[in-house]
Amino acid sequence: MLLAGADDVAPGDACEEVVKSSATPNAVKIVLYSGAQHAFDVSELPAKMTDRFGTIGYDPQAAAAAQREIEKFLKPAN
Repeated sequence: MLLAGADDVAPGDACEEVVKSSATPNAVKIVLYSGAQHAFDVSELPAKMTDRFGTIGYDPQAAAAAQREIEKFLKPAN
């Protein structure tokens, strides 16, 4: 799970609790991008804006780090 640390639209706390209470919590990797807002990987957004649901915004560092995590996850095992 790639979670935005400052997400007030869909806070990651509930996601983390579901993983912790599952039968195999170690099967899920949680990566928290501290300070990142909801939609942090949407480059068309400004760094921070408020809409009717909460605060959203693009964070290029978090987006790049998340992209690397996705690539590692999808890389075939040798």
